[in-house]
Amino acid sequence: MRFIVVCPKVPQNLKQLIAFENVFVIAVDAALKDLVKNHIHVDAAIGDFDSLENPQLLENLPTIKLNPVKDVSDAFSALEYAFSNSEDVVMVGGLFGSRIDHLYANLLLFHHYPKLTIIDEGNKIQSFTEGTYTFEKDEYDYFSIFSINESLISTSGSKYNLTDFRMKTSDPLGLSNEIEDTLTLTVKQGHVIVIRSKK
Repeated sequence: MRFIVVCPKVPQNLKQLIAFENVFVIAVDAALKDLVKNHIHVDAAIGDFDSLENPQLLENLPTIKLNPVKDVSDAFSALEYAFSNSEDVVMVGGLFGSRIDHLYANLLLFHHYPKLTIIDEGNKIQSFTEGTYTFEKDEYDYFSIFSINESLISTSGSKYNLTDFRMKTSDPLGLSNEIEDTLTLTVKQGHVIVIRSKK
């Protein structure tokens, strides 16, 4: 079963982004309010709930309440729970808001959960280890590739292609490319993050 972990800041077009049928939905902290507002069934809530304005929303809901003094984020704990039950986990939200430190921490999640997918209104983020992957030209106009650890990659089918390029973690070269038709990404060594973005 697919697990969907919904984090603040919750995208406004939530139901248009992902299907909420036959899935297990986890609300992370204050995201619970947005899920209830959108009439989306919630199977569990995880967080310290320090930013949840209405604690009554937790009534009759399976809840894992975290200590506010902790070493990992609420999102990390929710993903730990999700991946302990499924290999198919999508995180919705958590990319934009007033706390850019949370954005950075959420991108670091790919170090721990390489099969994770994160989506919001304008972006889809995934990571890839050794293998060959294809991406069709769809609603995402741009893509960027960054290295989680030093990687050897090749691309074809994009505006700017790479051949056996050794990408370091500090390398910004992979920023803002475009798919011409079908993008093929080959990761010969390492682990990369691919961010696809709409205009």
